[in-house]
Amino acid sequence: MPEPKVVTPQFEGKDDILAVVVEMKSVLSEVVQGSSDQRIKMEKMSDELRTMQAKQEEFQTLTTTTLGQLSEEEQQKNASIFDVAINQPTLRSMWGYGDSVERALYRPHVDYDHRVGSMVHDGKGYELDSQVMAMNDAIYLFAMHKAMTIASKNPGEAVSYTKIATEMDTFKMFQYELGRNSELSKALAAANDGAGAEYVPTGLSAQLIDDVRLALRVAGLFPNITMPAKSGAWEVPNVLGRKGAYIIGEPQTDSASKIPAVTSGTAKKVFTAVTHGLRMLFSDDLDEDSLVAMMPLVRAELVAAIADAMENAVINGDITDSTHFDSDVTAANDIRKSWDGLRKFSGGSSGNAAVDISTLSLANMRAIRKKMGIYGAKAENNAWIPGVSGFVQMLSIDEVETAEKWGTGFTAKAGTLAMLDGSPVVPSEFIREDLTTAGIYDGVTTTDTIILYANTKAHWTAQKPSGLKVETDRDIETQQTVAVASQRVAFTRVQVPGDNEATVGLGYSLTR
Repeated sequence: MPEPKVVTPQFEGKDDILAVVVEMKSVLSEVVQGSSDQRIKMEKMSDELRTMQAKQEEFQTLTTTTLGQLSEEEQQKNASIFDVAINQPTLRSMWGYGDSVERALYRPHVDYDHRVGSMVHDGKGYELDSQVMAMNDAIYLFAMHKAMTIASKNPGEAVSYTKIATEMDTFKMFQYELGRNSELSKALAAANDGAGAEYVPTGLSAQLIDDVRLALRVAGLFPNITMPAKSGAWEVPNVLGRKGAYIIGEPQTDSASKIPAVTSGTAKKVFTAVTHGLRMLFSDDLDEDSLVAMMPLVRAELVAAIADAMENAVINGDITDSTHFDSDVTAANDIRKSWDGLRKFSGGSSGNAAVDISTLSLANMRAIRKKMGIYGAKAENNAWIPGVSGFVQMLSIDEVETAEKWGTGFTAKAGTLAMLDGSPVVPSEFIREDLTTAGIYDGVTTTDTIILYANTKAHWTAQKPSGLKVETDRDIETQQTVAVASQRVAFTRVQVPGDNEATVGLGYSLTR
């Protein structure tokens, strides 16, 4: 706004009042004119602002509508039986990053720890008692089962998962236990706006998820990442090999030599999620008390089956070849066709780090490590993976069997071997003991077993953020409800070895 002109009246002996009034009138006219001009400008600016605001509101409305339509389309496209049954919970909630109740029930406390190179518990206690976690799982499984059973028997009388869950006696105890925690009770009351502090389970408990992770002995050795929720396959870049550096002299002239250039070969590694699942059958007659009584058995089966599937696939997987290297792996849904596993990455008996260990000795074991090149350099980044027979035979290696060579933990006394040559020893029942001398199954020669030596930094596991979920269906021929507990997981090698290197070493021709 322009400053109004200030005019100071000059009186200098004048006593003519009329002259003073005329002069004041001139001053006031200029001020009024300035205010009028400013008002016109302000009105014009207001009109422009209103126009801009209208356009902004129109754009925002259009954007919100479009995003809403896209979100709805995406939800419908990705909806499953599980999502529909429990009103499409968000993946964030499934992992316990929603409200305080979801965090208490579903946030895992076990994950891969890069410092120790394995799956570990963070040491924090659960906010809820293990019995409350068990009640969550029982409600979840039973209500899913009953909802499907009723819907299949009486299509016109379908009852929702939520209705069945909230009518269970176990649900009432579950609510009582949640209510005993003052913080969770407040959160529930606030979330329901005074309409009743109730929380219906939307997934399997964090305690069950953690037990699955802790059960991973071999798969738990490798770094674990969470894949994006909506992608089927996920690509990550990897460096194919190390390049050399050069001595760089101080530049003395304007045309000094350039630093030698190195082009690093790069590629992408693709994590393709595969669904591992366990099928459970519940009869129509199953009631709440029965499932609660069966829950320890059901839970143990869930944990063991999901963990075993991952272990087996990580060790014995092969999808690169049209025919699996073990001749008895033929079914399309065999877990050993999930991805390429450690045996595949070793290259078999002709691999870069394959050693005949028909004579089992520390020297032969070290020969495996030596042939791996840079991937065998750091013992702490590798692990020995024998089967039961191979592990027992390792106890008799001369250097570890007696006190004078191995110390107080010698194997003849301890009966176990946690480390060998600086690397952990992780026995697995999924190392086969019915192989040929070349380390494959052919159904003819079944006398031998193998020992793997794997670099734990060169391979990664991955999983989808939804964790374990349960889907149900109805088998009318057997009058049973089929419940499938499943998780989406992946495994791959992220570092490509050069010539005369290997990320997995293989000891073969070991008689079982």
